[in-house]
Amino acid sequence: MIVVDRSKLKIEYRNADYAEGLEDYLHKVSMLKPLATFSVSDKGVSSERFVDGVENKVRYVLWRIRVFENGERIGAISREARYRNGAKEMVYGVEGFRIKKSRGNRNTTLTADIKKAMAVVKKTFLPRQDDELTEQIRARVTGGIDSKHASLSNLIRWDFNVESEMAFYAMEAYKARRRGDQNCSMPAKPISIKKLDEHDKKCDEFEHIGELKQMVIAKQGYGIKANADNSLIVYSYATDTVKRYEAFNDLPEAIAQKYAVFKVLKQDEPVSHIGCMFADSFAFVVQ
Repeated sequence: MIVVDRSKLKIEYRNADYAEGLEDYLHKVSMLKPLATFSVSDKGVSSERFVDGVENKVRYVLWRIRVFENGERIGAISREARYRNGAKEMVYGVEGFRIKKSRGNRNTTLTADIKKAMAVVKKTFLPRQDDELTEQIRARVTGGIDSKHASLSNLIRWDFNVESEMAFYAMEAYKARRRGDQNCSMPAKPISIKKLDEHDKKCDEFEHIGELKQMVIAKQGYGIKANADNSLIVYSYATDTVKRYEAFNDLPEAIAQKYAVFKVLKQDEPVSHIGCMFADSFAFVVQ
């Protein structure tokens, strides 16, 4: 029996039956990819209503299974319905980062022929090579820092009532000119900000993420990707290369000490002397 990790499912989903044909599909994929492991998430479970006697009931059906190799997610397989000209057709789905379509779901292909589905699995279910991992980690971590920086910049600006602040500045400058002064001063507490403590927290985070952004620009620090099997891939901004580690304890001490701190930090919480953890187990660690 093929083991499919259901530990991340809601309790009510854990006994869900496979969609029709999915278990056989899974068996064929496992034979083709003997090193693969499988798991499911709540997004891979659907509900179906049915009548039991005179009672309406709901059952849960497992229709999508995620596929991993060496801890890296290489794709997913599914059994789902497709509608053509109003007619329902059950199809086999193959999802993977190597699938690139010009229309529809660009990372997924659907076919009613299981042989064609298996041909796509064979062609696309391959782990990333080092150059692909380099590009992936650099893009995700750099993008995470840029996104956080832009978001905080907007939040800080939105805290201000621009019209009120401009009018206040105009009057302060006017009063200074009447006194014959060359300069005027503005209060440390902006007049339009009501919740100063919250605003200061945003400013503090903006300062931290700004420092991390400058490190990335200077090609300093490390991007880290954590795999499902607890292995780690570390990208060096300085050398533009990746290195694999089987577990946290194998990390260089300087990186491990900072990476361990993410256990007590929130996702997307930047700390200038540590780094920042992003979604999908990506992180930036300062050098």
